[in-house]
Amino acid sequence: MLVLDSSPNPAVLLLAILATTVTGLVGYLTAGATARTLERILEGSFIRSVLLVPLLGITWGIVSGAAGGLFLFVIGAIVGGVIGGMVAGATLPLFAVIYSLIAEDGEIPLKRLFPLAGGISGSAAAFFLGA
Repeated sequence: MLVLDSSPNPAVLLLAILATTVTGLVGYLTAGATARTLERILEGSFIRSVLLVPLLGITWGIVSGAAGGLFLFVIGAIVGGVIGGMVAGATLPLFAVIYSLIAEDGEIPLKRLFPLAGGISGSAAAFFLGA
């Protein structure tokens, strides 16, 4: 009888935690530059914004995802960049639209920011994971 061991491998778990942590850290560290670029884009025409905001999101996602994916063998950087680009390319424009609707004096109060960021992130994760 063939028995498959389904116990978690600590090395794989450690690599996944490391990749996720680095992806989030790089996204966090590059968020300021991304926000400043987004503000400049949104000051321009509507057509320019529609074209450039998804490109900004894709770029931000590729950088963050690829950085985290480096820890999952080099192929992980490619896969992480592709997934990061897809997710950020879809969610940054959505966030920009909602931001423009609910921002007060150019800022979103924390009581609105956390549900907004969590809702967009959770919805994107569910969509891309096929839930």
